[in-house]
Amino acid sequence: MSNYRGTTHFIKMFDNRMQRGIIRFFENGMTIPEPTINARTGFVTLNYHQQEFINIIQTLRYEKPLYCHFLDYRTNHGFISTSREEVGDEE
Repeated sequence: MSNYRGTTHFIKMFDNRMQRGIIRFFENGMTIPEPTINARTGFVTLNYHQQEFINIIQTLRYEKPLYCHFLDYRTNHGFISTSREEVGDEE
């Protein structure tokens, strides 16, 4: 499933048949790795605790379209949303 110890589930994220990222779920209580983005390819890895699995599945099931955001290379802040715009973005 994964090279990461404690990983319980994962979801691959695709765009036009090309894998763009992965969401990994870790055992509750474990310290999870920070989210990452490959600066060259844009491949995003988001990490959550297992207790968030059902919430993510419900979001994937009922909300369309979904977007994966990675805000800052310095803070490694990434998330999934139903909006194209980043949270707090003003026009």
